Amino acid sequence: MLRNHIGFALFMSLLLIAPKIPLKISGGVEGSSVSLGLAGLVLWYLACPDKLLRFPRLRLSHPLSWLITFAVYALILSLLSANTARIAYSVQYLLYVVMGTILVKRYGDNISDKDYDRLCSILSLIALVYGIGIVVSLFTGPIYPHQVRATLRRWEGLTIQQGVGFAESQNMAGPVVMFFAAACIYLYRGKAWKKWILLTLLLSALLATLSRGAIVSFGVALCFVYWLDCVEPFVRRASLKVSVLKNMGFVVLTFGFLLITLIVAIHLTNKGLLPATLAGLGLTHQHSVVSTDMAARFNLWTWGLDTWASGNLLRMVFGGGFRSSMVAADYGAWRDAHNVYITILGDFGVIGLALFIGALSAAFFRYTRLFLTGKAGALEKFGLLVLLGLSIDNMTGPYFYSPVCLSLLIFTLAVTL
Repeated sequence: MLRNHIGFALFMSLLLIAPKIPLKISGGVEGSSVSLGLAGLVLWYLACPDKLLRFPRLRLSHPLSWLITFAVYALILSLLSANTARIAYSVQYLLYVVMGTILVKRYGDNISDKDYDRLCSILSLIALVYGIGIVVSLFTGPIYPHQVRATLRRWEGLTIQQGVGFAESQNMAGPVVMFFAAACIYLYRGKAWKKWILLTLLLSALLATLSRGAIVSFGVALCFVYWLDCVEPFVRRASLKVSVLKNMGFVVLTFGFLLITLIVAIHLTNKGLLPATLAGLGLTHQHSVVSTDMAARFNLWTWGLDTWASGNLLRMVFGGGFRSSMVAADYGAWRDAHNVYITILGDFGVIGLALFIGALSAAFFRYTRLFLTGKAGALEKFGLLVLLGLSIDNMTGPYFYSPVCLSLLIFTLAVTL
């Protein structure tokens, strides 16, 4: 398994820590880029033993089967469109889904108890580097400025630098931190003080992104998982598990530590940090930036639905391919509905959305069933937390279109189900 551990570490490092390569595609927009994660997948594939190169056995009902079907459907539609940019995006998407499923599923199926500790060590090390990168970027700016467009918030006369770290945006850094925080809560089996330090760093990094969508999504998902964890013993008429209280204790203790640190920092800076924090989160006045942002998001969602509804019946049902519903803006980015589900509806129609929702729903119901039958272990709790966090966060952006967020979803589904 050593080569597979090295391959996995290389893939995750290239995916999350290495810079993205600027790329110009005919029919695309300025600012398009390609992640080195694909190179990591190829290197991992080439280094694998022969037995891991075979496609893993998956039932048709498995969430990854739904996701692969969606990726194939996306490729077919994009090929029919004869648009170079759409074809390029669909090929990249299919490669990540298929190669990621082959490698990660086989990797997860062959992990022993000793290998599990090595996997956790790899995740912990990358999480440490990633979290430190976000915190450092609060003072230095993005690690890779060329791949980030805007990281400053200027409200109420204050300029706040958002934590981006190695990511392409502060909003993309949020889902990655959620993934690592979930792994720290449920998968880490090392010493308690190390777990507490790592979790404190990750939650600090999540707050440092000032990504309201990611912060709220993680909080809601965590509360739901803990609620299921507490309900499950009563459903089985068993006593409350110590692990539930232990994990809850870690999170409460961590949030308490962060709160005390914030209060002390506010006192030492003569209350200067409080208005900066409120401004960063958009909570300065009655007519806050939050309400303004929500109104803008609702307008974008309405625009996305109207764009889909304005097409002909075939387009509404089958779609037109990747980014066919988006608009190339003058500043070198895509204008979209800022909601992955509306974006998929616009790009791939009702059929495409049904396939993608099918993948998420199949995973959600599997996790829930395991909880309610008392069979959910640490892996399943980690999986449900990541699935819910990413799914909720994607209501504010098309992050599942990104290789980073897509790869995190594939890893979660492959290892936990």
